[in-house]
Amino acid sequence: MIIDKDIPIYQIVISGNSVSEYYAEKSVYSFRKLGYNNIQRVEATTPDDSPSFLPFTPSREYNETRSREWIPEEKAIWYSHYASWERVDQPSLIIEHDCILYRKIPDHLSKTNLRSFGMTEDGRNLAALGYYIKPSAARRLRGIKSISVPVDAWIHRLQPRYEYGRFSKNFIDKDICAEHYINKEVGTSKPTIGTIH
Repeated sequence: MIIDKDIPIYQIVISGNSVSEYYAEKSVYSFRKLGYNNIQRVEATTPDDSPSFLPFTPSREYNETRSREWIPEEKAIWYSHYASWERVDQPSLIIEHDCILYRKIPDHLSKTNLRSFGMTEDGRNLAALGYYIKPSAARRLRGIKSISVPVDAWIHRLQPRYEYGRFSKNFIDKDICAEHYINKEVGTSKPTIGTIH
């Protein structure tokens, strides 16, 4: 069994940004190749047009002893996902522009309110790359009272069965169907991270 191919898919893209558009085109192609065509763009927030209503803490925390200043792009990514959550009024998928689907999305992922299905090229968790989401989970994600971690970490915390670190082969075979794609010649739309204290 697979997830309904008519499910709404919200793809976060920086319109007019050549890097984001490059990846978005490849992402859309990968989904359409497998029959998922109901893809709608969500305009990504950038540091230039970022609002200021989310409750960010003064520093981005790794743990109790390590932190650093937020970089503007991290906050913008939060706003981009938040805007996507506001559009969820039925079970949906949210994907970032560099999410490449390589197999059909298994139906068992829809048995929970929130379930990530992506990984990095080397098989590590990347919760915000692509995820199945129901309206109840979207409301819960939007209800955060204090933001001290990147959006990936927040999404990860709210789903008990998404592994940490490098995924096991069994988990990849059962639950993962998309990969983060980076063309080293094209680069990414994100800067390097700041200094960790």
